[in-house]
Amino acid sequence: MTRVVLLVLGAIVVIYLIQKYGTKFLLVLDEKAFLDKNQGLEQAAKDKGQKATHSPLEFDSYASKIYNSHGFWNDDEQSVGAVFQTLHNELDVSLLIKAFGIKDGMALAGFLYEFLNSSEIEEYVNAPLRGNGVKFQF
Repeated sequence: MTRVVLLVLGAIVVIYLIQKYGTKFLLVLDEKAFLDKNQGLEQAAKDKGQKATHSPLEFDSYASKIYNSHGFWNDDEQSVGAVFQTLHNELDVSLLIKAFGIKDGMALAGFLYEFLNSSEIEEYVNAPLRGNGVKFQF
């Protein structure tokens, strides 16, 4: 009887691990596809004559600020909002997405939705972008 219980528990653990890591692998593939689409956004913005309003170093700093805003106990939504208030065109958004890359298996969009709910995405991400005339929305 003990052997059967151990086998069943072992099978459950194996199934769980396959589901967990299989999903993570698929998520990374989706995030890479998102980054590939971002290259098209960047080129389209450049074709429209848009110029970046920040340096590459600033975009790296903004990406780190967003990443570090996701705390273990408390999240710093205001820091996220402060970053998105500085973005003035689609090229800026694209360069931020590029600077963020993939962290913890997620590109910027996935990361934002990991710790912000839809009303926070609207308040701290999409509303500031719209306020600056940026059409791209997360």
